Amino acid sequence: MHRGQFVPRSSHAVSIWALAAVGAPSGGAQSFGAVTFSWADIGLAGNAADTTGFGAVAYEFQISRYEVTNAQYAEFLNQKGASSDGPLSLYWPNSGIGTGITRSGSLGSYAYSVVAGRENHAVGGVSFLSSMRFVNWLSNGQGTGDTERGSYDVATFGGVATRTPGAGFVLPSENEWYKAAFFQPQASGGPPSNYWTYATSSNSINRSMANYNDWLGPVTVDTVPVGSYAANFFGTYDMAGNVYEWNDALDGGRRGLRGGRLNFPDAYNLLSSQSYSDYPDYQNRFSGFRVAYVPAPGVTVVSLLMGSLVGRRRRG
Repeated sequence: MHRGQFVPRSSHAVSIWALAAVGAPSGGAQSFGAVTFSWADIGLAGNAADTTGFGAVAYEFQISRYEVTNAQYAEFLNQKGASSDGPLSLYWPNSGIGTGITRSGSLGSYAYSVVAGRENHAVGGVSFLSSMRFVNWLSNGQGTGDTERGSYDVATFGGVATRTPGAGFVLPSENEWYKAAFFQPQASGGPPSNYWTYATSSNSINRSMANYNDWLGPVTVDTVPVGSYAANFFGTYDMAGNVYEWNDALDGGRRGLRGGRLNFPDAYNLLSSQSYSDYPDYQNRFSGFRVAYVPAPGVTVVSLLMGSLVGRRRRG
């Protein structure tokens, strides 16, 4: 398998819409303030897996309703990307990040800005390594927080690092992602299997429901603002189409991808039966991610909400 080839694998916080620019520091960078998320609560713990073998999760957790946006990722870059360069970096100018985030300055003093009108588009061109560093940064309090250790020990294990016990902010596991995307009990209006075929709470799909290509329609070549389509059962958006989303499944030296990407010719890669993987340093124009929060054992989603989870949990 060559690098860059998608390989099929076996089978209530502050809203992001508040992240408008609040200033333009020297160098052309934009400041969006603290990165916060709108969370979907994924309850009904202990559910059985789908016939694909995925979707069983024994605990409650939260997942961001929306894919990480250009505005959110640009804030991360302006905090941690001043010396980021090369294909293993947080920003690679030849990737899709360049369609939504621009860079100015020179190595050691880079600054980043979002292209006007693309603040709330899903960020693309992000590698799994960069996604891990983003959640490490969240776990370490944002700002100058460390990117190399926290939720994942990137410093020691690189792109094959696994989730640190009690990590909190994480990239969703494949089971977590799958449940948030496809699960709905029959008793709550879901199908007899308790799992839908598509992440749109449906067993069929059309282009009024998700951002993807169709042989019969005009070619789709761009992302759309997150939340452009209806939410699914758990209240998440865009888990079908728009950008592929990393999950932390480890497939040899590769990491998991699900949800489909908009530039494929049809909806096949949006199916619940389709999972993919790629190398952790690979930056595809239409690969992005969303964030999950997994409570420590004995902590419930309700108690987290009572504690006003807004993305500033600091690890010791």
